[in-house]
Amino acid sequence: ISLWGYWRATEKHQSRTAPKEYEAARRFARTWLQVHIMFGIVNFIANITILTLWPPDYKNPMAMSKGPMLWVMLLIGIPATVVWLFQFITFMQYLRLLAGRIPDGDIVRRADMYLWFLPLLSTVGILACGIGPILATVLYWRLLSRVRKHIASILATGGPAGLPKMGLFS
Repeated sequence: ISLWGYWRATEKHQSRTAPKEYEAARRFARTWLQVHIMFGIVNFIANITILTLWPPDYKNPMAMSKGPMLWVMLLIGIPATVVWLFQFITFMQYLRLLAGRIPDGDIVRRADMYLWFLPLLSTVGILACGIGPILATVLYWRLLSRVRKHIASILATGGPAGLPKMGLFS
């Protein structure tokens, strides 16, 4: 579902007045999204193939971590994570430009901060009892929800929604 949302968010803008940097950022975000989707498909096919050829030993679940599944995780999983990171960064840059057109300064500032903060929170934050990725997901969802509300308002009324300033927990 999230990939579908990214796909819809990076569709070609109907306005003829979109700046060139906006269109370039949109195309760049869409390209990394396509690479991300490709890695997801390859990862899925590889996992199904490995599970078919080497069925899991439920009596010894750690046996999978020493065999072919480990190589799939290393050869596909690590590059897929790097691709996800690039896709996230390019989308946040695109979102920052989009927020400037809404206009909503809160989204612009959050997108600037979230470019580095959410990946850091997702990776290093996992050491804090695993809560870092959950918190990063909630913060990201709140930002995207704010953009969604503005877009819905623009489509309905022609203007952005009158939303209060974003606080830490609001």
